[in-house]
Amino acid sequence: ADLVKYNICLGKDYPKRIVTDLETCRQGSIQDVTDARRNYGQGFIDELNGRDTMEIPPSLLGDYIPTQNKKLMIPLITRNEFIYKTVNPDASDNPYDSVLKYDKNLVGAELPMMHKTTMPDNLCC
Repeated sequence: ADLVKYNICLGKDYPKRIVTDLETCRQGSIQDVTDARRNYGQGFIDELNGRDTMEIPPSLLGDYIPTQNKKLMIPLITRNEFIYKTVNPDASDNPYDSVLKYDKNLVGAELPMMHKTTMPDNLCC
């Protein structure tokens, strides 16, 4: 619908594929992200599970944090292939794939953990 809306005709306006080797581009993207995480992510990657984190200013939390000098880092959703490659930078394999594939045997999502979680069972999702 958007192609028609903007008067774009595939094969005419874009006669050649922009990405010719999708798997190589995916691997390059994963490498770029993990390089950035390893080189510039100090203090922003959760040591427990490898997730990216973000600082929440205490002033936004009001009475929920007793001291305004405390720093609160919350975990963010982080793609599993980024976590794996950051922890295993020299690995040639990566068991996590961003391409969704149907698997009838899949029971639940598996998340990589750098260390066994210490979260109480009643708080786990």
